Amino acid sequence: MEDVAQEKQNGTLGRLWGVLVNPTETFRQVDRQPAVFVPVVILMLITVLLMVPVLPKIQEFTRISLEKNLPPGQGPEVVEFAVKAAAASSLVGAAVGLLVIWLIMAALVKGFNSLTGGEGGFKNLFAVTVLAWVPVVILGGAFSTAMILATPAENLPFASASLSLLLPKEEFGSPLFVILSSINLFQIWSLILLSIGAGVVFKTSARKQGVFIFVLYLLYTAGMATYAAFTGGPKFPA
Repeated sequence: MEDVAQEKQNGTLGRLWGVLVNPTETFRQVDRQPAVFVPVVILMLITVLLMVPVLPKIQEFTRISLEKNLPPGQGPEVVEFAVKAAAASSLVGAAVGLLVIWLIMAALVKGFNSLTGGEGGFKNLFAVTVLAWVPVVILGGAFSTAMILATPAENLPFASASLSLLLPKEEFGSPLFVILSSINLFQIWSLILLSIGAGVVFKTSARKQGVFIFVLYLLYTAGMATYAAFTGGPKFPA
């Protein structure tokens, strides 16, 4: 009873902090009392709020890109429409994209554990997955926002929390760019937290979950790098 009362007292904000400083115990609390709606709303709201200050840079980059690569016959009105649409799509895409990532990651981890005999509820796993993304959403989001604000609009694709920011413009869209883009300390931190949380939910070791999660991440990175090698990837505005 005392543990349950303490968990209620901690609440969502306590869990958002606890996942950073004491993840195992926080995930145990989540597994006993999974809460999904409030953490999802809070993290999506934070994502949108961190996106708002950089919208002018995103619009400026969109304008620069289109003006340098505008197809024949397309007038300035096309550019203006795209610039306005870039702001709206960035806000909606950031929030919805986050939800899609959580659902996909939870589904893949659930599928893996179903095949290997793990027993745990999807709601519990989804609640854990959402909390595991705190480093990416809050810390990584704040870092990325600061980077974008400090970066000229024409160099926007390199304003990230990954090692891709060390590359010259000529490497944009290359396999090396894709690989270094995946080396993001906040993303890696979140994947480690997801491994710990999945271990708690399925009553297995974090190492077992981590092997699957990081192999999946490496396969995704390899697939994207291979795609970039064959297609040449997106090009940096000349």
